[in-house]
Amino acid sequence: GVSVLAYNGDTDYVCDWIGGKRWVEELDWPHRAAWAATRDVPFLVDGVAHGMERSKEGLTFLQVYNAGHLVPMDQPEASLAMLRELLSPRSRWAAGGAAATSATAATPAAAPPLLGLGQLVS
Repeated sequence: GVSVLAYNGDTDYVCDWIGGKRWVEELDWPHRAAWAATRDVPFLVDGVAHGMERSKEGLTFLQVYNAGHLVPMDQPEASLAMLRELLSPRSRWAAGGAAATSATAATPAAAPPLLGLGQLVS
């Protein structure tokens, strides 16, 4: 299956996180009830909470703390951890992956380093 990540910064007044989360909560999909019953847990990067996450069966919503409309600009470390988790073959956010808990959130799955544009075209 395909993993889906929806995220919003908690200081974004254009696309607020409450509306973003509500959209995910109302999404009509086979695991809607299971997703709704799943608790939000801290999104930890190196032991520091950078937001709250909820994930079930490949659908993840992430509220990123202290980030506006351009989350990667406002929280680059959290954004990189978010992308690495999403793209990791062992992601806890994947369908059938381990349910997110504070313990698993503290250690994002290892992923190969992201390549810069120069490395992609050489």
